[in-house]
Amino acid sequence: MIKSLYTVPIFKKELKLDLKSIKEYCLSYKEKNKTTRVRSNKGGWQSDNLKGEHPVLNDLFLNIIKYGNEFGDLLKFKNQLNLDNIWININGFNNVNIPHTHPINCISGVFYVSVPKNGGNIRFQRPDYEVFGCMWPENLFKELDETNSPEWWLSSDDNVLYFFPSWLRHWVEPNLNEKKERISISFNLK
Repeated sequence: MIKSLYTVPIFKKELKLDLKSIKEYCLSYKEKNKTTRVRSNKGGWQSDNLKGEHPVLNDLFLNIIKYGNEFGDLLKFKNQLNLDNIWININGFNNVNIPHTHPINCISGVFYVSVPKNGGNIRFQRPDYEVFGCMWPENLFKELDETNSPEWWLSSDDNVLYFFPSWLRHWVEPNLNEKKERISISFNLK
C-alpha cells in the first residue's frame, strides 16, 4: 500500500456552458482590445484583467466562485475565496504559455473555451523538481506516471475548468494546430 504525503491537489470540473457565445465574446473582446499584455505568453494574445460587466461570462464567474470554494473546502481553507482577477488568452499556431506561478494568490485556474486538435495541454511541475530529478532520474522507472515523474500534464479540453495552488509551476504547450486558435480564460482566487 502507498500512502501519499504532501500531495499537490488539482481540482477538475467539467461544465456545460454555452461555448459558442463565450468564444464569440472572447474573439470580439480581442478585436476591440488589440493590444496584448505580455506575462507568461510567448506569442498569442492576452487581455488585461477584465473589469466591469461581462454578462456573457456571468455563468462562468459563478462556476469559478462556486467550485473554487468547493476546492477550498476540500483543502480546509478557513475563509471563502473571492475572484481576484480574470483574463482571456488566445493562442494561435506555435503560441505558448511559458512556465510560471501566480504569486500573492491562493488558488489559480483556467477554463478552456476552445481547444483544437493538437492545441496543447497544461503541464505541471513538481515543487521539488530539482531534487527529484537528481535523485530519481526518469531512466530509473519502467514507465512514468503522476507519482514518479518530475512533471505531468492534464488534457486541455473544451468546457473544462481546472483549479490548482497558485504556487504550482505550470505552463501550456504550444498550439500545434496551424488553422485554429486555443482560447482559454485564466483567473486567480484569494
